[in-house]
Amino acid sequence: MHRLRQPENNTKGLLAADRRSAVSIPFPRGNNMRKILIVIDMQNDFIDGALGTSQAEAIVDTVKEKILSYPAQDVIATMDTHEERYPETQEGRNLPVPHCIRGTAGWQLHPEIAPLLSGAKIYEKPTFGSMALLRTVISFF
Repeated sequence: MHRLRQPENNTKGLLAADRRSAVSIPFPRGNNMRKILIVIDMQNDFIDGALGTSQAEAIVDTVKEKILSYPAQDVIATMDTHEERYPETQEGRNLPVPHCIRGTAGWQLHPEIAPLLSGAKIYEKPTFGSMALLRTVISFF
């Protein structure tokens, strides 16, 4: 499992509306089309923790099926990652609910999802976007 961390000053990238989902993206590779799967923030705090919802709990089985339908090298995952000082950050002032604090149970990938991502590249991101993730996606072209 790869853990690639990006600098905390990056604020561009994925939108909040894209959270807690799996996104399939087709990429042309020569004459063939290659699809990759991006599993976004399937962490305890977003499923049944601090920011969890019944809707998030309901998609776990579907996300598991989707992950299993892809070769491990075509799966990328993200993890929302904050430090203890989260309440002092810009996001923390706008969303004053501590969540996905590194090392906590809420930060961990959901226990039904984590084992399925053992061969995936996993990106820890302190904001909504990830330049490291973008570079990896571009490399598929």
